[in-house]
Amino acid sequence: MDDFRRQQREPGNPGNIRHIFADGPGEFLDIGGVNYWASHAATEMWSKWDADVVDRDFSELEKYGVSMLRVFPQWPDFQPLKSISCAGQCVPFDLRREGSEERFPDTEAGRAGVDETMMERFETLCDLAEKHHMKLIVCILTAHMTFRLYVPHAFEGRDLYLDPQGFEVGREVLPLFCQAHEASPRDRRLGIRQ
Repeated sequence: MDDFRRQQREPGNPGNIRHIFADGPGEFLDIGGVNYWASHAATEMWSKWDADVVDRDFSELEKYGVSMLRVFPQWPDFQPLKSISCAGQCVPFDLRREGSEERFPDTEAGRAGVDETMMERFETLCDLAEKHHMKLIVCILTAHMTFRLYVPHAFEGRDLYLDPQGFEVGREVLPLFCQAHEASPRDRRLGIRQ
């Protein structure tokens, strides 16, 4: 318990979170951050996006003094890639949208196989975090969470730690997250330095 900063505050103060390990009434631990998944969809928050729910969640978290969130853009949501087989060879760089033959648009995001709608949702999440005075730790790209793998179809069954194509495709996403927030107040929240 000594590892936590303890503060005595009045019971019932909504600006603090009462931790289960508090020693008694009126004892609070100063907890500034939590992992965040939207309350209506959990790990499916990006595909079942609802900005109003996220706004309400952030409002509630803000009441309890949460000032930092760790968020998890899931790899298959942001890069919904399917593999194309040609004569038995898997060709993951022929970027097509999961579930269709549709190609990505000829934009910077599209050429990286990134779903622009998901990037817009991420930007909305950043705007809501700013509105509620929260900083973000962004785990780009989340491929393993809650004891499950979340990978684009193109990489199912492949060694995520050693696959060079997986690294190459995943690496295309990082500049897009950074560029989307370049020269904005969000830079400080995301820890981006110019």
